Amino acid sequence: MNKKMLSLNMLASVCSYLVSLAVSLFLTPYIIGSLGKELYSYFSIANNFVSYMSIISIALNSMASRFITIEEAKGKHKEANRYFSSVFWGNIVLIAALSFLSFFLIFRIEWILNISERNIGVVKLLFAMIIAAMFVKLISSVFSVATYVKDKLYLNSVESICHAVIRAVILFGLYIFLEPSILYLGYVSLGLAAVDLCYFIVINRKIYPESGISFSDCSISYMRRLISSGVWRSVDSLGGLLLFNTDLIIANML
Repeated sequence: MNKKMLSLNMLASVCSYLVSLAVSLFLTPYIIGSLGKELYSYFSIANNFVSYMSIISIALNSMASRFITIEEAKGKHKEANRYFSSVFWGNIVLIAALSFLSFFLIFRIEWILNISERNIGVVKLLFAMIIAAMFVKLISSVFSVATYVKDKLYLNSVESICHAVIRAVILFGLYIFLEPSILYLGYVSLGLAAVDLCYFIVINRKIYPESGISFSDCSISYMRRLISSGVWRSVDSLGGLLLFNTDLIIANML
């Protein structure tokens, strides 16, 4: 790895972390003050549900950049594309399966959570948008592999910084000038997920033009290889979620 590029990647990562932290410290209390703790909690719970659902995708996606980078380093562009296509179509299958599950989750969310009558419709719509944003991010993750393959991780940090700043500006504007609504969080999450997807598609085409998605390159054996290598990441993530991301749901239920 080039030392100059390593320094740039690390500096960009630190800047991204600091910007995200600063935005969270100022934005979150403001939104909670506008909506109230109870209503804002449903946004956090929706993200927790999304985290549980994404556990399945981690096994497939977590090792994609490693396998693709190795094949590219060997000059095996065809093999790299087979992994690239396999991850993409594997995510499409996951999205289809999770969409079916999500429909029943959202349709009867009041059976799982304690939600006041006046907020049921709003909370269902919020969950739908947060889950839809997760599906868009799943597709984005395939194209973001280009930054790992080409050792340009600073581009991910640039995206994170822009994402955090734009999100803060839009939400502050909405909550200052319009009547506060929990749905703004869903609209902004879904909208920025779509923008991120466009960003990574452009980046992928610019720095990794030799990549391509083809259904004929999709391989079940390649998916199996990725999943078998990444399943431990899913187990590790599940342990962390059960330890740190269940308190709010349990508090709601009780």
